Amino acid sequence: MAENPQLLAGRYEFVRFVARGGMSSVYLARDIRLDRPVAVKVLFAGLADNPSFVERFRREALAAARLNHPRIVRVYDSGQDSGTYFIVMEYIEGQTLSKVLKQEGALTMPTALRIGEDVAEALADAHKQNVIHRDVKPGNIMFTPSSGLKVTDFGIARAVTGSISDLTQTGTVMGTATYFSPEQAKGDPADYRTDIYSLGVVLFEMLSGKPPFYGDSPIAVAYQHVNELPPTLHDATDGALPPELSDVVARLLAKRPEDRYQDAETLRQDLASIRTGQPIRTGAGAAGAATGLAAEYSGREAGGQRELRPRRERAMQKLSRGTEGHGGRGADGSRADSGRRRDDGRRSPSRRDERQIAAAPPGGPPPRMPSRPSHSSQPSRRRITETEIIAARHRRRTALFWASFALILALLAGIITFISVSTGDDSDVTSEVPRIELLSMVRNDEAVAVNRLDESGFTWELEYEENEQVPRGQVIRQNPRAGAKLPEGTLVTLTVSLGAEALAVPDVVEWDVDDARRLLESGEYRFDVLVQQVDSSLPVGQVISQSLEPGEQRQPGTQIILNISSGLQTLLVPDVVGQPRAVAQASIVQAGLRFEERRVPNETVPADRVIETNPVAGTELREGENTVVVVFISIGSDPTRTVPYVIDLTEAEARDELVERGFTVAVIYQQVLLPENVGRVIAQDPAPATSLSLDLFPTVTITVGSDQENLEPTVSLRPALDS
Repeated sequence: MAENPQLLAGRYEFVRFVARGGMSSVYLARDIRLDRPVAVKVLFAGLADNPSFVERFRREALAAARLNHPRIVRVYDSGQDSGTYFIVMEYIEGQTLSKVLKQEGALTMPTALRIGEDVAEALADAHKQNVIHRDVKPGNIMFTPSSGLKVTDFGIARAVTGSISDLTQTGTVMGTATYFSPEQAKGDPADYRTDIYSLGVVLFEMLSGKPPFYGDSPIAVAYQHVNELPPTLHDATDGALPPELSDVVARLLAKRPEDRYQDAETLRQDLASIRTGQPIRTGAGAAGAATGLAAEYSGREAGGQRELRPRRERAMQKLSRGTEGHGGRGADGSRADSGRRRDDGRRSPSRRDERQIAAAPPGGPPPRMPSRPSHSSQPSRRRITETEIIAARHRRRTALFWASFALILALLAGIITFISVSTGDDSDVTSEVPRIELLSMVRNDEAVAVNRLDESGFTWELEYEENEQVPRGQVIRQNPRAGAKLPEGTLVTLTVSLGAEALAVPDVVEWDVDDARRLLESGEYRFDVLVQQVDSSLPVGQVISQSLEPGEQRQPGTQIILNISSGLQTLLVPDVVGQPRAVAQASIVQAGLRFEERRVPNETVPADRVIETNPVAGTELREGENTVVVVFISIGSDPTRTVPYVIDLTEAEARDELVERGFTVAVIYQQVLLPENVGRVIAQDPAPATSLSLDLFPTVTITVGSDQENLEPTVSLRPALDS
């Protein structure tokens, strides 16, 4: 632990620095109230100056704090202390998936699938709570010795906004572009399917040993996510993995969100089925996704990339290679080759053979060619193998495909021309009208959605309706749908939530904070509760005040701040045993405590050094209560002292002289006649020069003159401490 620990919010004591992220620093700290280790993430000072960013940071921290799943790192607390914004999370020890991949490379299929299942399970739970991670990557997946896999940083990436130009800002998102979704790279709104895409990238890397896209800069990688097709997992692993797993990963990496898995739970079930050897149960939209993926991969050959070969054709070619050169014997005992045909080099295959080739179904195996010995008298000059026959069939089929495609294009052009002429529009500008893609406005605030529509060139109108699921002022739905490409000026209708019916705020002052939160966050109110701690003499955890007055009418989801008592500040008695008196006194005063000393003899502790304290070191004292620390100081090993002569000295002078010698002073007041003797010592006992043992007889009694009449002799015992 640091020699001078820093205390945050009066509760979290920093132990050591752990890591620095894109927008915060992480420290290992100790929660002194619950005596447990925690991880404290502190927002950079430069970001804390932006009120808008701080508000999003705070809201996302609250959202993440509501997550309660064994695969998700818990968020315990959040707040700010003197301008420092922080989040307190569960502290876990272990290593990240990124470190495992660097050390071991590609993982085995069962291990990768098990990790994918656990992450998908965590994402499914978060998505049910309307929390989007937005930064799923190996660095945010940790393995702990005790609790297994944990997903970290939920809700933190939600507060980061920006475009592709932000990718090069130091400390922002450098290094995470590898796991961006296309919509993130383009700066478009993200939803739950963004996390599903990023998990697809992580799965691809775990199974193949490297991510699908990589380059010299984050911008180059982001460009590939948007514009280039990923390699198939089948090609990246040389066909070592099951085809259905390659199909699942390809669906995860679809460019369009609607072509991906629509929820993480369905993905988890399919991964579990593949791992256990069961048939997968694809979710809704699987057929459309497969069609979209086929369309993506069909253009690879024209773009200079390797064409994705159908598995049926690859299997047929394997069969061809496996049977080549392994013929059977004919009836005449001669060797008849079943994997190739003999030809004398002067004739083409028979018409019957050509008809069989032409009649073969597209993508299917070729008709089996009859094997027969050659009856030509000329020696064989060339052999036509079955592979050449397959190639000829493939070229014939490709030519037929392009001819059909050209015919379809010609028909479409004719239909468009006919429609244009029949409408009487002599201009040909219809096909040249620029169209704008309509972005999703759902779950955006009304003002933000309207501004974005204005910036895009659309017109708009608003409709309102009550909705308990969508907060007040946010867009519920839009018409036309997101993704449609529309002419400039198109009318877009936004339906905005009025929220649920307003409720009266209950009075929870003097409640225990747990009971208050349980009521306010229940289904009856569903308020957004923020807890702040305040020093108070009230019991720890008791609600002192609330930001909303009892009886106020507020919508569900409204934020309410509860100020709770953190109790009086505790002061810790320092360990000063063996220290010189002056050093001990400075340490105790610096700790906020009061110093009081007792001088006693001691044979082992040198003079003027501390023997012990009361209370002992480590005791916690509450501020405002009895905070006196009595320090016992040694006067040395020799307990014998000589009584000095103090007659005619003032009372104060006599006491100082005796105390300095280590004696305890007792005072008797007696009436005197001479004024000059008032306040002076007129007698002492024992007599001067007497040797006394401080262990047995530590007290010297002095008689002090007084001017009061009929004064009864009184004794005032003053310890050596008083000076």
